[in-house]
Amino acid sequence: MKSFDTSARQASAGVANDAPIEFELDGVVLVAEAPTAGQLVLFLTANRRGGLDSIESMFELLATVIDDEAVDLLKDKLSDGMEITVITDIIAYLVEEWSARPTQPSSAATPSRKSTGKRSTAKPRSRVASAS
Repeated sequence: MKSFDTSARQASAGVANDAPIEFELDGVVLVAEAPTAGQLVLFLTANRRGGLDSIESMFELLATVIDDEAVDLLKDKLSDGMEITVITDIIAYLVEEWSARPTQPSSAATPSRKSTGKRSTAKPRSRVASAS
């Protein structure tokens, strides 16, 4: 019988940037640890379904990457009327940081790619007149 041991696999992060990420919410500094690949897959899968699954997946992800005091702070802020968009903005920021590819606005003009090969020396075909 094949046996699978998960203890050695649980510590590895599933993201490009696995350093703790600090962010601030109303003057309070919070720290998010990197999720594992499995945690990130669960979040993305549930988030794709939309509706309440998306909202639940956001809180499950945050509960796995920030400490209990920070989760309580977020719950208190939501109870006091904080918009859910703040949560989605936090998660978008964290995902950008974890992927090590923060989204940047593209410039108005992007340079064209440089050719790596020779230009074609073929001449265009001449048009043949059809006999009618």
